[in-house]
Amino acid sequence: MKKCGWLALLFLAVAAAVWMVSMPGAGVQTEENRAETLDSLDAAQRDDDRIRADCQVTQTMLFTLCGHSVTRRVQAPERMIGQGFSQAQSYYDLWQIEEFGPGSIAMSREIGLYCPMHRVLTVNEAGEAVLTRNVYGDGMAIEKTYAEKDISSWSERDRENLRLGIAFDTEAEADAFMASH
Repeated sequence: MKKCGWLALLFLAVAAAVWMVSMPGAGVQTEENRAETLDSLDAAQRDDDRIRADCQVTQTMLFTLCGHSVTRRVQAPERMIGQGFSQAQSYYDLWQIEEFGPGSIAMSREIGLYCPMHRVLTVNEAGEAVLTRNVYGDGMAIEKTYAEKDISSWSERDRENLRLGIAFDTEAEADAFMASH
């Protein structure tokens, strides 16, 4: 009889374990585990998504010195056609890719310059005052040189501000500033 009692208990324990595992919700991933699994699946799937010839790339540049942003839309480069997410990340290594799909890619980048809307007074390598503007998106170009203006007589503070760059909305405002010094 003792043997039958132990066998019955063992049978009940196994039956209870099977019943618990088959309950609704048993073996369900936690939200954290589910998110990790989805992230890894998304990364793998993004590499399966291949850039098409009609893919539009939206690039948003945030200019940190003025706080403005500029968005441009361009066709994906021909050499990126057929590439996946990993290749796009390598190709656009200075950008943060926020959305990726075969027909559209959205990315952003912070740039430590003024946006193209501003004119910036600064100094060139020769120590002359120059008016620059961001015409490339990621670099300033000299538009005007104030070679006749001697900045050595300016206060140390004004020369330092000029060296760091003084932003204006128009060339006329920059000219007025230079005339007042």
